[in-house]
Parts: sequence; C-alpha cells; structure tokens
Amino acid sequence: MAGFECIYAIDKLAAACETYRHNFPTTPVICGDIAEVSCEEVWEMLGEVEPAVIIGGPPCQGFSVAGKRNPKDPRNYRLLDFARFVAFFHPKLFIFENVRGILSAVNPDNEKFIDVLLGAFPDYQITHKILLASEFGVPQNRYRVFFVGVRNDLNLSWWRWPRPTHSQKHAGQMTLDGRTLKPVITLEGACADLFHILPNNFVTDPRYEGLPNHVCSERTAKFWANRLNGSWEQGARYVDPKKPAPTVMDNHGNTIGFVPIAYTDALNPQVLSLDKPAHTIRQVQFKWIYSLDEIRRKEDGHLVYEGLRSFTVRELARLQSFPDSFIFKGTLTDMYVMVGNSVPIELGRHLGLAAKAFLKRCADQAL
Repeated sequence: MAGFECIYAIDKLAAACETYRHNFPTTPVICGDIAEVSCEEVWEMLGEVEPAVIIGGPPCQGFSVAGKRNPKDPRNYRLLDFARFVAFFHPKLFIFENVRGILSAVNPDNEKFIDVLLGAFPDYQITHKILLASEFGVPQNRYRVFFVGVRNDLNLSWWRWPRPTHSQKHAGQMTLDGRTLKPVITLEGACADLFHILPNNFVTDPRYEGLPNHVCSERTAKFWANRLNGSWEQGARYVDPKKPAPTVMDNHGNTIGFVPIAYTDALNPQVLSLDKPAHTIRQVQFKWIYSLDEIRRKEDGHLVYEGLRSFTVRELARLQSFPDSFIFKGTLTDMYVMVGNSVPIELGRHLGLAAKAFLKRCADQAL
C-alpha cells in the first residue's frame, strides 16, 4: 500500500467487493453504484476521519479506442461522482486513472470530455501524464493516463511524477539523478514457472499444485484448438515470452499464442518477439498460450498446435504484477474482469510513493 492505510472503498462489482474484503479484511467496503452512494453516508461510516488522498478509476469503456467510444455512454460521467466525493472531503490530493482515449474523446456537443470533466474540480490544480507500465517493473506494455489534483491552497510543484525504473532500449544506462535503469520484465520472466499446467488443471510441476486462481479449462482449450486449426485469418495473435506481455484488456476477442522465437518465421506479421513485455491486459481474456514442448513442426514446415490452453487468471495477474498471495473471488469471468480492470500493482505502488512524498513536502512546508 506504499505506506498508506485505505480507510474506505467503493465498487459496483460484487466479486470485486468480495475479493477486496478477503484480501483487506479491515477496510470498510460499500458494494454499489457510486452514483447512489452519498458522501454523508461514507462520512458517518468513517467516523469523521478526513482522507489525505482520494484515488479512483472511473469506467473507461466509453473512452477507449478499443471500444465503441459512445459519447452518450452514461459511464462516461462517473467521474462527476468521483468529483462529488472530492468536493465533499476536500483531500490535499486526488489521483484518477483512465485510458489515453479520454484525452481526445468528445461529448454529444462535440466538446472534449476531459475539459468538461476537469471543470468539476474548481478547487484543484490538475496535471496529467501518460505512463507506460513496463517502465515501472510491470511485465506488460500498458499505457494509461493519470490525473493528479492538488488543492489550491497547496503548491502544485510539490507533486513529482514517479520516474521510470526499467527500460527496453536503455537498460543499464545511468539516469541524470544517478539511477541505473533495469531491463524490462518479460512475459517469460514473469510467468515461465507457471506454464507447467495443462487443460483440465493437470499440473506438471508439483510446486504449483493448488496455487490459487491457476485454473485451466479443458472446454475452452478444445474450442479454440478447433477454431485455430489451419485458420490464421481467424484473428489469432501470437506472443513471444521474451517480451513484455500485450495489454490485458477488458473484453478481447483475439487470441494470443505463446510461440517460441524459432518458429515465428511461419507465423503472421502480428507475431511479437521473445524479449519484450506483454500488451495491455483487459477484462475477459480469450487469450491462449502454448507450452514450448507442445509445438512441433511438420515435415512441410507448418506448425502443429497441441495442448492449446488459455492463460490462467494467475498468469494474467502476474502480468499485472499482483503477488501470488492476492486471491481473486467470484466466477472465472469475474476474475478476468477484475484483473483487466486493475491498475498494475507495481505502477500503483510508484504513484503511492509519489503521493507519500508529496504529503511529506506539505508537512515540511507547514513547519
């Protein structure tokens, strides 16, 4: 938690609330639509404790370029409910996250959504920045924009954005502030020890017998094996484990295969090489990996795919930098939704440390 204590949480998804209560049993949680939750109700439950920071993640479906970008999507205005809580509790700092598409999305009057929405925070100076998760120790190429609001009676310059700790192109180089950039974490680096599970939950490595949320479906494996047999135009995408993973998404119909670099010459141009992070992880993952020893080449040079299976929730959680001790609750679909909707843990930790440093500067100035 980067040194913070979470004193309250709100989420609409019942499984997310159950998951949060399981992992953080001392934190009060309201399970419901934030539009229907009153600030006074939360104030009473908190016992009049004033939060120093409020953090939120308003729905992104209406802004994402991967979706329909419907300007009339009512979820686009959930940020106004977030603003309602900020106005009531008046914290020193607020942070919220969304997809990059929010910066260019327009409302039905052809006004930029972000200009309208940020107008709901008149008591705050607001700055924003696009961050790449793989530059902060997350094995995933996930771009997200973060907005930070500093209360008007405080100095905006006291907020300092976290600096990248990892780099794909400049690993090993020294930064101006004396830090050495680390290599990005790849899909293989994050998940290779979990690949020893086959459809129907047969685990070939006893170390991971009973690992929570590490479940492999035989039914889905058979379905996609039939769909992909000799049909590259079906929308299959292929990922090499030597790179950061693709973005884990909320509702993605493409498939992702785990293919060793030696075989990529036979695949389509969307093949990703073996030495980068994954793409963005979204909610429901219809993405599939192959075990290295389950891919063989026919005499004519074509590949035969055997043992096709889906990524498990635990593997995708690793790509979001969740620790294995974090347990997801609900249905399998619920779990994929939660993983895809999450801010990567390591990236969130860096932002939390930046928030903690900001509050210290505030305290120092008050002396």
